[in-house]
Amino acid sequence: MTIRRSGGILNQTFPIWELGAGLYWRSFDPLHVQTPGGLGVVSYSYVSGAGTLFPYYIYDAGRGQFRQVDPSVAPEFPPDGYLPGSRSSNFNDSQLDARGFTVFETGLTHTHPILTARHILEPASTGLTLGLQMVNPTGGELKIRRLDTTNATNTNCFQVLLHRSDGGAIDGDTAYLWASATTGGANAMSATTYRKIREDGWWVLDATLAPVPLAPSYYYGVAIKPGVTVDVEMPCIEGVSTTSLIASFTGPWLSANPTRYVHALSIRRIDEAAVGLEGWHMDGWVAALIVDPNPAGLTRVFGVALNHEEGAFGNTDYQRLSMSSGEQNFVSSLYVGGASEFYLNRAEANTTGGVHALVTSWGRHKGDQRSYLFENGKQIEIDSSFALPAAADPTSYQIGFRSTSSSAFASCIQSVAIGRCYLTRNECRWLSTWLKKQALSAWA
Repeated sequence: MTIRRSGGILNQTFPIWELGAGLYWRSFDPLHVQTPGGLGVVSYSYVSGAGTLFPYYIYDAGRGQFRQVDPSVAPEFPPDGYLPGSRSSNFNDSQLDARGFTVFETGLTHTHPILTARHILEPASTGLTLGLQMVNPTGGELKIRRLDTTNATNTNCFQVLLHRSDGGAIDGDTAYLWASATTGGANAMSATTYRKIREDGWWVLDATLAPVPLAPSYYYGVAIKPGVTVDVEMPCIEGVSTTSLIASFTGPWLSANPTRYVHALSIRRIDEAAVGLEGWHMDGWVAALIVDPNPAGLTRVFGVALNHEEGAFGNTDYQRLSMSSGEQNFVSSLYVGGASEFYLNRAEANTTGGVHALVTSWGRHKGDQRSYLFENGKQIEIDSSFALPAAADPTSYQIGFRSTSSSAFASCIQSVAIGRCYLTRNECRWLSTWLKKQALSAWA
């Protein structure tokens, strides 16, 4: 039951308990889930199937650095909540001093400065001691490149970290990503997108190459403009088909096709029988804070941010927050027996690049039935006609996936809160506005 007073919410700093929350989770402390007066239950596994457990990189928003994790020793959930599906990189040997590039065009000067503690890659975890710095003193653009495998059926996503020595912006006048079937051929890549990742001048560059069934190998490179000095890190080439068309920093490693697998994490609250299971909320709310690392305008495919369903994967009763591939926006949905009871979403695409504080609530208020979806303090949609499951026994809330083989969300889920009571429109608006203020800058 919520605790409210006429003057407003009691706690302006942390209001969720007074709004009836029964559970609160954060990606920055992922193996703990808070409940009123105690802790809930967390289940976490790094799902690799039969594959080799390669080291992978995670971005630590608190440090502002990428850290390397060896999952064969102890896997670690990404503290920024970034949850892509299983990905393998074709860009191998990229932890060598040349970061995997094999050709440096004549005129380029490349040096290997000693890495310091403030580097974008955290040296202690990576074991790296030297970087790769490129200087183009000539009057024309020059490239670093390598010949690599190109996926014949999936889109090839190419991604590199660059840093200007003067801390300035990186754009098309500084560098761009390039791919061609020949060393001097025209660029077959899409336009390069640029995202600033850190205030001292580190940027993420992304571009894509369509599937190339008749040319299994392409040259991939970075074209560097005249008079520019840049540091180069973490080149990655991934073949992508079932999630966002953007690479995910699989992880530089000294082996063929290193793979980053699925972080399967679920949360639940201890129920009255102390067995860790909860039935459906006849009146309830769910909130999730999502920081999207994808470039604005990028087409998204279906992905599950938060899933709560009866029984095993494939059941027909569920409530979830997800990304719609058709509408290109966030959706709050409830299905009973395979039939849609409510499906709340915005009419226009508004999905990439930014912070999304989502709150959905359902139940009865003053004799009327309502379900709402709010985003960043604004009401998105309302429904007044729906039915809840008559009886069910969901096991947990899955974060960022529905099945480890599909439906990965490919975004940063930073926090989740869940309550067992109906929230009014004003309470939804207030909670969504507060939640947005809690966002930490991910690599976005």
